[in-house]
Amino acid sequence: IGLGIPAEPLFRSASDYNSPTFHCRCLKCGNEFDILINTGFYRLFRFGIGWCTACNPAEPSRSKEEHSLYDYVQSVVHNLEVRHSDRETIPGTELDIYVPEKHLAIEFDGLYWHNETNKSNDYHLKKTEKCERAGIKLIHVFEDEWHFKQEIVKSRIAGILGNNPRLFARNCNIYEMTSTESNDFLVENHIQGACNSKWRYGLYFEGTPVAVMTFGRNRFGDGIELLRFCTSKHLTVVGGASKLFKHFITTHPEINVIVSFADRRWSGKDAFYPMLGFNLDTVTPPSYSYIINNVRRNRMEFTKKRLVEAGFDPNMSEHEIMLSRKIYRIYDCGNWRYVWHRPQILY
Repeated sequence: IGLGIPAEPLFRSASDYNSPTFHCRCLKCGNEFDILINTGFYRLFRFGIGWCTACNPAEPSRSKEEHSLYDYVQSVVHNLEVRHSDRETIPGTELDIYVPEKHLAIEFDGLYWHNETNKSNDYHLKKTEKCERAGIKLIHVFEDEWHFKQEIVKSRIAGILGNNPRLFARNCNIYEMTSTESNDFLVENHIQGACNSKWRYGLYFEGTPVAVMTFGRNRFGDGIELLRFCTSKHLTVVGGASKLFKHFITTHPEINVIVSFADRRWSGKDAFYPMLGFNLDTVTPPSYSYIINNVRRNRMEFTKKRLVEAGFDPNMSEHEIMLSRKIYRIYDCGNWRYVWHRPQILY
């Protein structure tokens, strides 16, 4: 009762196949309304409420995923206070999850409520900057990360809170890795997964890789880029990044400049880069992904050139084409861009 049933499907165009609009009549109150099929199922299966907007005018304020993330943070910090839906620390701003003693806040970003139809392009960035001004580190966890990379997310949060077991890099050995070996490790342990790289080094403890660092040509300019670094899930390798980076620059004395990008959703200015000798160079603006089947997809998969080649109208922009397909953008917080210069020896 109250779910509403499709009375007449209204497919606006062939491009609407991803999320057609249905005209519905509620069996409980008789209300007739139009609703995107994706929105209907989102209301039903995510929040457990009916399709009818008269009987169920608003979504619950907290998703079950956010509650599960909150429960996990509570389990990690043990006796520390963890606030849920804190509105007092920063007046006018709600912190989904906040650990006062650690000055750490976590925002759970549902893909539906945080896409471009519901949030401005700089919403996540502005909230991050507001927290920074208050001395709070804000992490943004996107919904699909929690669904599909939950253990990696948990590991990163536990690491930030200082709750992962520790292993010292001095007890490990460095070996070069094949592309398959490094990518398998990255898929299992890095939030962004695998990537193409030219140089790959692993830190091994008793024959098992516990950390990986990869390098390649700069994707956005000249020079070399530090592409990935991560440790095994639920493990902090003390000195691991420094040991791997020092090995790389010692092995390749011909390389004098290295750049790297840190995801601002996860990393603050106090990330490990300064410890490696990097300096903050620039801060990039927010970028975006496209949401397809409740997963963020890289925007480079949907450039105008590719869309036109797929048969879409060349007179429309990339954004216009995707909007016509009811495929929406979700924006991040941008990146920190760091640069390392080899120290010059003066004779």
